[in-house]
Amino acid sequence: MKKYIFIIILLVVVIIAAIFTFSHVQNNLDKVLKDENIQVDTLIDIYKDAIERNKIDNLILGESALKNIITNKNFKDENILKIKSIEKNDADSKEIYTLYVSYSQSKQIVTVTTIDDDSRRKNTNEYKLYIKNGKLEVENKGGTLLFTTIY
Repeated sequence: MKKYIFIIILLVVVIIAAIFTFSHVQNNLDKVLKDENIQVDTLIDIYKDAIERNKIDNLILGESALKNIITNKNFKDENILKIKSIEKNDADSKEIYTLYVSYSQSKQIVTVTTIDDDSRRKNTNEYKLYIKNGKLEVENKGGTLLFTTIY
């Protein structure tokens, strides 16, 4: 009987430790992303990767791509200009894509969607954000580490 009580207590402690660890990691990521400059630099790298993966020549940024993914408020004007610098305009290409972004705070995943102007072609890329060794790291859905940001 004592053995079962010990196992139950041990399981409860392990579950509490796991919950604490997960919430601590989530809070650290949220704190890092609340720094608008870090978030903007990270999003620019994510947007560039999505553009390259989908071989997009003409691109405009949708409204969601210019907003803070945590607060959903517009970035400062200088950061909006910084992000808009990745827009592409190739006169030889007829298709124009718009880039949209969403963020799942619970899963820590940024989803980038590009849709052509006729809404016939849609590409979706997911990027996992996490803190590792005091650095913000981003990997694509396939598990490939894309880049690390030191904050």
